[in-house]
Amino acid sequence: MFTVQYFRSGGGVVHPLMRRYVLGEVMKSEELSLIERKMGIALPKSYKQALLYYPEALVGTEAEDFHFLTDAGEIISENLEVRVSGYFGEKWPEDYFIIGHNGFGDYYVISHTSTEFSVGFADHNKMECKLFADSLDEFVEKLLNEFEVE
Repeated sequence: MFTVQYFRSGGGVVHPLMRRYVLGEVMKSEELSLIERKMGIALPKSYKQALLYYPEALVGTEAEDFHFLTDAGEIISENLEVRVSGYFGEKWPEDYFIIGHNGFGDYYVISHTSTEFSVGFADHNKMECKLFADSLDEFVEKLLNEFEVE
């Protein structure tokens, strides 16, 4: 059984301004609209803002290809795959939306029904999803720390 225990609900959209962001060079609003159309969902404003104003510290890192995906086609493909085929034999939770992966079958996910930017880590070995980061800043910080360790 795939356990769910991390998403916060309610509250306002938090878009931290203490870091530098890259406007429009990583993902365009048309690509976000394509994702929403293909997936049949409305993406949270906080997630769309995070892609439209992508954290500059992550540009050019492996985050764009794995942890915090920036390719609309790959985002659609990853999400459709688990919705159609399941996740290691389990049904994928309807409100989970994959924003990245670690390359080993684990996903970074958000709740597409949440208004806040918090990220869960769906671990295929434990078949559970736990809170990974409470905010975009914390997510970026944790990713940067992981890159330093690798």
